[in-house]
Amino acid sequence: EFRYGRSVGRGRGLVARLLPQQSGSGQGPNIGGVDTVRLEREVELRLEGMATGLLPAPDPVAGPAVDLPVYVTCDGSLTTNLSANVITLEDAVEVRRGELATGGDQLSCDVLAIVLGEPAGVGAAAPSGLQVVEIQASGGPAIVRSGARQVEVRTGRLGYEVQSRRIRLDGDEPVSVTSVGFELQAAALDYTPGPDGALGDLLAAGPGWLRAVGEQPPAIETSWQKSLQVQPDAPGHVASLSGQAEVAVDLQGRLTGAEMHLWFT
Repeated sequence: EFRYGRSVGRGRGLVARLLPQQSGSGQGPNIGGVDTVRLEREVELRLEGMATGLLPAPDPVAGPAVDLPVYVTCDGSLTTNLSANVITLEDAVEVRRGELATGGDQLSCDVLAIVLGEPAGVGAAAPSGLQVVEIQASGGPAIVRSGARQVEVRTGRLGYEVQSRRIRLDGDEPVSVTSVGFELQAAALDYTPGPDGALGDLLAAGPGWLRAVGEQPPAIETSWQKSLQVQPDAPGHVASLSGQAEVAVDLQGRLTGAEMHLWFT
């Protein structure tokens, strides 16, 4: 059992790899520090103070949801590389903040890497001052569910940069994103939300397709072979499709072209 700042955890079996002193005294053990610490199996963590998240907050504005603890479990090992500030968990990794029914988040994957760094604008920080800067997950597939956004993501690999909230998805199989009235599938996806959680920049590598159904029909289907890129273009956004681009509206018609640009608000 251990405590790290406000966070606590437990597991079975501990292996520590030590570092030698640069200039040993020649007497007694030559120990200059700790390189890695590994818990071998059945790991449970309760992480506190993760307002910036192991998972993207439902809203970047501070609220009750961002203060919830993050629970992490895995059947395999947890390895903390102290020199690289990386924590790696393996085998049936589950991450949970809150309950899905009440707007919580869940992540399931085979391998999870948590990259730590010093808070922005802070010099040499004590270990308790380190914060999560990036999350990397992989699986067959890795699955993310958000109750607040009512979104499910399935991907071979996921990268999440906490400060910018940039999300990168790719893998051997197509990436899929499903939400209420919305489905997207692509070879890879790179998304950075705009200010206050607004729509931001999206790049979806092809081949891919998107289907959207609003509160009222008709449904709109879009497909592309090369890429779909969405960027801000005041007063709204522009969606650019490349490579056998096609947009179809149920019962109304179909538009095709090598390249297509659609402006929307």
